[in-house]
Amino acid sequence: MKYQKAVENVKEIKTELKSAYSASGRRVKRLLRTENINELTAGSGTSVKKHLSFVSLNEFPTTCSSSNLTPSSSALPRLTISPIGKPQGCLFDNGTFSLVRGAFAAKNETKTKVVVEYPSKTVNKTLSGDMEPIVKALAHGPPSRIAKTVLKCKTLRTEIISQVLRVVASEMNELCSKKNPSILRKTSKDDLINFDMKKLCDEWKERAPVFYSFLLICSSSKNTSSTANWFPSIAIAGSVLLKQRNSHTNASASVLEILI
Repeated sequence: MKYQKAVENVKEIKTELKSAYSASGRRVKRLLRTENINELTAGSGTSVKKHLSFVSLNEFPTTCSSSNLTPSSSALPRLTISPIGKPQGCLFDNGTFSLVRGAFAAKNETKTKVVVEYPSKTVNKTLSGDMEPIVKALAHGPPSRIAKTVLKCKTLRTEIISQVLRVVASEMNELCSKKNPSILRKTSKDDLINFDMKKLCDEWKERAPVFYSFLLICSSSKNTSSTANWFPSIAIAGSVLLKQRNSHTNASASVLEILI
């Protein structure tokens, strides 16, 4: 397809040159007659051509080199055409005519390609949009940069939040289950006497780390000590939320009721 297009472009340029040359009306120096040429070239074994010569398509150069602009001592004007792009200008150098056709310089853009080699086949894909920065972060950045880039992607951000909520729901179901009951489900007399809010926070930290991290971030600020990993307020707030989810997780509420 590209080759056919290049051939058509060459034909159009030839037609334009011939029409422009014939319609210009400029004076052209007369060439020597055939008999005079034969007299001049007699015995030298060389011949002189009176017309422009066009190179074949297989000889088209892809770039314009200095040799195309330097006239040869044994040849007349020669037309050199590059088959890519649109005409950019004409250069004249002591009788040598060169038509430069360079490809348009496209805007510098970075293309991201992913190659996945499976045992059975290789998949190549060019990424664009929000997915492209993620691959760049995977190639160059640390995990923190990768995480930030993923969260900037609107589509993935929605899916990530959905997955995090599923994890929190799974943690809550485990804390409220009867098979492995939480401290909050133990409401006997001895359990309430030995109830400890720090132990409750330690349990959440081990069995529900996402839920516990959420509570810790909500109760912390810039002035909070970086070494603090639990607060009584976390235990109270988490207990209220869990009691709202399951009414049997009411150990904290029972202890507070007794104290009041």
